[in-house]
Amino acid sequence: MKEHQNSDNHESLDKEFRLYAAKRIAAGILITVFLLCMFGFVFHYFGNTPLEEDHAALNEQDETGTHDDETSLDHVSPHQDTERADPYDMHPTQDSHKTTGVRHGYDHGTDVTHSDKSTDTVKGVALVSALITLMEDQLDGYGWRPNDFIKFTDNVNNFQKGVRNVVWHATEKLSDDIARPGISAELDKNLERARGYFGQPIEQFVLPSAESNYGNGIKELKKYKERLLSGEAYFYTRSDNLIPLLKELQKHLGSCDDKLVKNTEEDGEPVSFFKADNYFYEAQGVAHSILVILEAIEKDFSGIIETRNCQYDLHHAIKSCREATEISPTIILNNDLDSIFANHRANIASHISHARFYIAVLIKALST
Repeated sequence: MKEHQNSDNHESLDKEFRLYAAKRIAAGILITVFLLCMFGFVFHYFGNTPLEEDHAALNEQDETGTHDDETSLDHVSPHQDTERADPYDMHPTQDSHKTTGVRHGYDHGTDVTHSDKSTDTVKGVALVSALITLMEDQLDGYGWRPNDFIKFTDNVNNFQKGVRNVVWHATEKLSDDIARPGISAELDKNLERARGYFGQPIEQFVLPSAESNYGNGIKELKKYKERLLSGEAYFYTRSDNLIPLLKELQKHLGSCDDKLVKNTEEDGEPVSFFKADNYFYEAQGVAHSILVILEAIEKDFSGIIETRNCQYDLHHAIKSCREATEISPTIILNNDLDSIFANHRANIASHISHARFYIAVLIKALST
């Protein structure tokens, strides 16, 4: 009888313990989820990338008049006409109109110093302004983060790394292939110095700092822009000038694509939570930069793009880059592709791949 009573007591105690343990476990799970949400909110708030500010600045620029009618292909400067231009003709024949600005694609008849037209009619201004804006937004908005002595943020750091890499190599292509008529021609001095400044290490802290180098690079781009406006600099809008820049952008997207889809690192270790976070924001910085540059290309190279019927491909590349920049999770998850939880690297990789594909199609169309 006592043994039966003791057995009942043990069963009762076991039930009470299981109920107690279940309540504690449930409470622990709820508290953990709450803390993760709060951590994600704080992390997202302090480490968010400056995309919104960048887009706001670009929209403000658009509202000031960035959609003037494009120059007619039947009435352009010799350097702007892709099919009829002599790439080594440094002294184009002038017509009966004033041709002060033929070097960089003004319409014939435009007076450089006394023109009422928007600066957007000057070919090259949109692209150079895009490069300037991209770097100024990083230096003046959040400040340059990758070389901070104590790194409080991670997302912004990798985003800025992506922006700087694209701007640096785009400036190189501008210097090598767009601002001079051929490989034997002299490099533009301002662009040559700008590419050197942008090529300095992103984590350089002193003597001189990364901020100082990149600020000097911006100054050199502004000087080149001023020379474009005054007719003293060159900007060629032929397809063979544009293709090297597009190939460089495609290369950056390909590098991001590889980091976003791989499952293991070079040492064979799985891609960690923290590495996934880095790859995501670097890719978003690259996508944002290429988006801004492609929109500038759409303006500066409108003639050849329309002639080769490339508008569709360019617009889809722009759309894919924009969609990549609009993914804004609170926490970057890196789960299996068949998991009920997200894999944000895979999500952004799809848009990066699409942008890369359409740029490849654009290059092919311009090459034929």
